[in-house]
Amino acid sequence: MAQVDELLYLAKASGLDQHFHDEEFILEKAGFPGLSQHVAEHAKLLAKGHALSREFKASSLTVGDLFQFLAYEMVMLHLLEADREYFPFINETEAADTDAKQEA
Repeated sequence: MAQVDELLYLAKASGLDQHFHDEEFILEKAGFPGLSQHVAEHAKLLAKGHALSREFKASSLTVGDLFQFLAYEMVMLHLLEADREYFPFINETEAADTDAKQEA
């Protein structure tokens, strides 16, 4: 169980709440049309993370459940799928900023 404790600590220490907040700010500035859905996904992930933390404190969290959340839900579904949806909007915003700077 020490490994599970360490994983939960790293997840909290990584500043996931702040990361999501910063990402949402950037997406808003970029005009990402799927922002409200993306914010809702972040809220679900944070709620699940908090629930897993409570399960850990109650000694009922399995390593399998933690791995499912971190590897599948966070990395596979969110980072590799949901986050990819906004890449074109970030690239467009960066290109527009670069063009504006060159014209100035």
